[in-house]
Amino acid sequence: MDRLPRFVGGTMFSRGESDKALSEGKESNNEVSREVEASINGAMMHYVDIGDKAARPIVLVHGFPFSHEMWNPQTTYLEKELRVIAYDVRGHGKSDFGDGQYTLELFVDDLIGLLDHLKLERTALCGLSMGGYIVLRAIERNPERCVALVLSDTTSQA
Repeated sequence: MDRLPRFVGGTMFSRGESDKALSEGKESNNEVSREVEASINGAMMHYVDIGDKAARPIVLVHGFPFSHEMWNPQTTYLEKELRVIAYDVRGHGKSDFGDGQYTLELFVDDLIGLLDHLKLERTALCGLSMGGYIVLRAIERNPERCVALVLSDTTSQA
């Protein structure tokens, strides 16, 4: 899987090239593509923050057992007009595993913690499968934080 190409700021790279581009802050359309880590609720959360920081934000939440990289095709398109944040849910991708005791409420706490860290008072949220459970519960708890909601291949019964 390490040999598969990756998209960074709308440009396809081999695995090693993409890591270098990300660490250098590859420029795309005068915007910087960044991979970042932040301590959220006692765990190191890995995320990308791509596009114009002044643009309307959207946060993409992946499904199980994926990582933020599943959103690369959408990120490439959306970054043209939006600020796109896609993160690795705790225990997935490059984010910390913590103690392995995962609950939906913990995942929601992490999402709200990430929004707080990024100083995003209101944002669009998009969730696929498990990510849909997370964003739906997040707006149940904090409806004022969401301006738009996209749910894909998910259910409200989780």
